[in-house]
Amino acid sequence: MKTKHVWFALSALAIAGCSQNEITEISPEANPEVGFSVFTGTQTKGTITDNTGTTGIQTTGFGVLAYYTGTDDFGSGSHASPTPNFMWNQKVEYKSSAWSYTPLKYWPNTAGEKISFFAYAPYADTQSAASSSNGIELTAATATGYPKITFHWNTTTPSAGVDLVATNAAQTGGDKTINLTKQTAAVPFKFKHVLSRANFWAKLDGSVKDSETKVFIKGVKLLGTSIEAPSAANNSSKFYTKATYKWEDGTWDYTGGTLQAAAVELDGDILNKANPNFGSGSAYTTSSVAVTATAASMFKANQYLFLIPPAVNGIAASTDIRILLTYDVVTLDTKLDGGKSVIEAKSVVSLPNETLKGGSAYKYV
Repeated sequence: MKTKHVWFALSALAIAGCSQNEITEISPEANPEVGFSVFTGTQTKGTITDNTGTTGIQTTGFGVLAYYTGTDDFGSGSHASPTPNFMWNQKVEYKSSAWSYTPLKYWPNTAGEKISFFAYAPYADTQSAASSSNGIELTAATATGYPKITFHWNTTTPSAGVDLVATNAAQTGGDKTINLTKQTAAVPFKFKHVLSRANFWAKLDGSVKDSETKVFIKGVKLLGTSIEAPSAANNSSKFYTKATYKWEDGTWDYTGGTLQAAAVELDGDILNKANPNFGSGSAYTTSSVAVTATAASMFKANQYLFLIPPAVNGIAASTDIRILLTYDVVTLDTKLDGGKSVIEAKSVVSLPNETLKGGSAYKYV
């Protein structure tokens, strides 16, 4: 893996995929009088990161779509093109140490009749992406076939990004959620992370040899397809800000997606900027991230980028995902007016191949 030298070393390391998928269960409770089961819930075994470090799935809740297909399997027979006729974007909330929702639904009492479930989080209270607070847009209640999620990445406030998770539409095994018949056992919702998590770190690489010179990162941009100095047009960019997650196979569909044109600047809510006081008199005080010999995150605590994977296997070319760094090299010199020299520099860096796969977290240093 090549190292880019821009006064500090810039490299990339893919760390293990997200340590644990979030698991939640909806547990039917027997009702002998009518022979149905009522969905209740137990505590989730994990939380979803939404960049606050405190808010998780128990606060946001999750949404459920469910399809009743009689004795047919999902997508076959007279239900070759089913609609979510049992639940559509049903919000399930964590209250009084239990999951609950309303109106309650009941298992069909006829032997062999089936229901298929799809779940996602965090919950989106609207189908319209224009008014959705987290960029999640579901297929309509009248849509046929497998449901889909069209995800709109927040280009205005990247720090408001969410860690989208969804069930894997398992049809066999203990995670099965498709073609279920009446049961008293729990219906398992095993969520998986479908976006790619990234964090940027920085350190000096030895080029700065004395305490009179320091490096300060003033800005970080994710480059799109448009020209952004000192870069050229990047028509082969794979920086998607809109794509569709397919529940049936857990992949992303980029047809009808949006490739970001203008560069997106990471805001002060995500970058760990401070106002340094380097030097005396007319000291350098530009809001920035100070770079030292020890690697440190450029992001604030609990802040990450959750990006749409550029392809199934992540980044495949140097032009897929690129960032633009703007930084100042500041040298103290009492002979100069103001007591210092400030040289602004820019560098375009490509994130390395085979990173930014869905469901994995990456640390770029």
